[in-house]
Amino acid sequence: MAQARKSQNRGSKRFVMYIPNTLRDEIEACVNETGMTLAEFGREAFATYLCDLRRKKRDAQLAETCRLLDGSNQLVLRNWTKTESEMWHG
Repeated sequence: MAQARKSQNRGSKRFVMYIPNTLRDEIEACVNETGMTLAEFGREAFATYLCDLRRKKRDAQLAETCRLLDGSNQLVLRNWTKTESEMWHG
C-alpha cells in the first residue's frame, strides 16, 4: 500500500522563527480570515518585506542620482550663462 508523502522541493528548507504571542495571534487571525496557510502567509510576508526593502534602496539611489544631476545641471547652466554673457558683451 502506497503511503502519502508530502512532496518536498529540494530547493526549499524549513524556516523556524520564534515570535511574540501577540504577533502570532494577529497572524493567525489574518490567516483564518483569508483562508491561507501559515506557510503561505510567511512566504508572502517575507517576499513583500524584501520587495519593499529593494524599492527603498532603489528610491534612495534614484534620489541621490537626481541630486547629483541637478548639481551638474546647475553648473552647466552657470557656465553657459557666463559664456553667453561674454559672447554678447565681449
